Amino acid sequence: MRDYINYIVIFFFIQTSALGQSHVDSDFIKTKGTWLFPVDKIVKIDTMGPCYYPCDLPRGLTIETDSNRIVRSVQPGQVAIVTFIGDAYAVIVRNNDYFITYSGLKSTLHKKGDYIKAGQEIGILAGDNDSFYELELFLSYGDKEDHRIQDWFSEDFRRKARFGK
Repeated sequence: MRDYINYIVIFFFIQTSALGQSHVDSDFIKTKGTWLFPVDKIVKIDTMGPCYYPCDLPRGLTIETDSNRIVRSVQPGQVAIVTFIGDAYAVIVRNNDYFITYSGLKSTLHKKGDYIKAGQEIGILAGDNDSFYELELFLSYGDKEDHRIQDWFSEDFRRKARFGK
């Protein structure tokens, strides 16, 4: 797992930048349950980090794969932040009041302000060695994190995951 302190810092940055926005993208909400895979091969999917009731820490998904694969956007939006966390890049894509964080990239193809379409390449996944590569995904809405990001993905994606629906 990457440094949680960095995630929390970015999360609070996003929270404060999202305050005051009132427009909710109903088209984004309609995509719940339809998102496709962000990488073309998945070895394992798991929820990210410990979370005890009540859950106050940002949660997301850790998607493990077998090589430095291309990471694709699960939804369209505008790049809000490109930053370096630990030894990898993170790209945060904004769609009105929703933010999707893609972390664990060795390189990124975008800069702040770029518009990304659904399915468009975001970057290349970084890895610790020849067989361990992790993409971390996190979803937030305005000043609240979404504790069940897996519900936004397709049924096929959820079946592959250890957590189920």
